Amino acid sequence: MNAAISYINFVKNSAYDKWHTAFVYLVKKEKRGIQTQLAKKTNTSNRHISDVVVGKRGASQPLQEELAKALGRTYEQMLKIGSGIIGEAVEEPFENYNEIMCLPILDRAWAILRQAAEVHGVTGYLSAVGGSKKPKFAEKFLAGEQNEVELYEESLDRFAEVVRKIKQAMKEQGIE
Repeated sequence: MNAAISYINFVKNSAYDKWHTAFVYLVKKEKRGIQTQLAKKTNTSNRHISDVVVGKRGASQPLQEELAKALGRTYEQMLKIGSGIIGEAVEEPFENYNEIMCLPILDRAWAILRQAAEVHGVTGYLSAVGGSKKPKFAEKFLAGEQNEVELYEESLDRFAEVVRKIKQAMKEQGIE
């Protein structure tokens, strides 16, 4: 009996289950027509995508990777998102990581920049900007040349430099 329960828990927390949980969550968050877009981007039938969403059919490992990419994520990111939804303890590389990973890519870039800014006390500034504008800080990320953690770490460095320059300018004005 214990072996059966262990097997069920293993299956519930398998890599596919994590990926599928994230996939369904992200598909349901998207606008109408997302399944058709995914089918086109992955050269898969609409029916197959629909069947994967409702759990009638599975997705092969290569299809999982293609669908993740079509959603602006990596396979590994999908597993982390799914783990977070299932409730497994997942170490986040920065605060609100799991929530941020569920955002569309441009919103994700702005959210990462805001997180890094807040670490250095640069609050309020980034809350007033965002939207459809592409942040210069995030050009490499938006081009797919940098992942979320790399963007966050680079942004931490950039905001540290901004704060250093502000403090220097204030010191030069006799304000400390």
